[in-house]
Amino acid sequence: MSSTSTTDEAGIYSHPSDDDFGARRATHASPSSLSELLNHFVETTRGQDKVQIADLLDSLNTRSHGPMLLFPSVIAISPLGMIPGMSIVTGTLVILIAAQMIFFSERPWVPKRIASFQFSRDNLKQNVQKWQKWIDWFERFIHQRMQFFTRGVMMYPVAIACIGLALLFYPLSLVPFGVVVPGLAIALFALGLTARDGLLVLSGFVTSATSVFLVWKLWPF
Repeated sequence: MSSTSTTDEAGIYSHPSDDDFGARRATHASPSSLSELLNHFVETTRGQDKVQIADLLDSLNTRSHGPMLLFPSVIAISPLGMIPGMSIVTGTLVILIAAQMIFFSERPWVPKRIASFQFSRDNLKQNVQKWQKWIDWFERFIHQRMQFFTRGVMMYPVAIACIGLALLFYPLSLVPFGVVVPGLAIALFALGLTARDGLLVLSGFVTSATSVFLVWKLWPF
């Protein structure tokens, strides 16, 4: 897959320009659900042996923060999250994207080292196929409701919560499956923003509190 992203001399990855977005929208619609997002990644990386984080960012065709947060959080809680270094990569991505929610940055950017992180497309495809039926079942319960919690001033507490949860990824990367609960909370926030489901956003706050409690009570070191 060809990439229209750019990297400056300081090693900063820049999201595609306005013209690039217009060209991409002509062929790929931005995903609006978890199943669409995952299948979108499989389709837009067809023909590649390895998938880079930059490829996935470019393929989203959106500046909406919901889908941008959704893909690192889903990777973190999936078996792909067990790839060495993946927890650090996904946690860093969440922090950068959530920080840009606060400052209303138009073009998400990540360091080149994170953008160039890669993994097997076969692993991606196999995991999507494995979890598809469970994702389809879960999405039956997602609806547009309580939309006050999905926009406006609510972006600030959601972004702050996501940053705090993502910071937990760094120490929890030392624990097998340690990032699953905070990753799930971020995924609930992201799904809620993407689907305009305020109940999912509220569930994200509850799961966030659970994450902090579990880390405090069960931290083994």
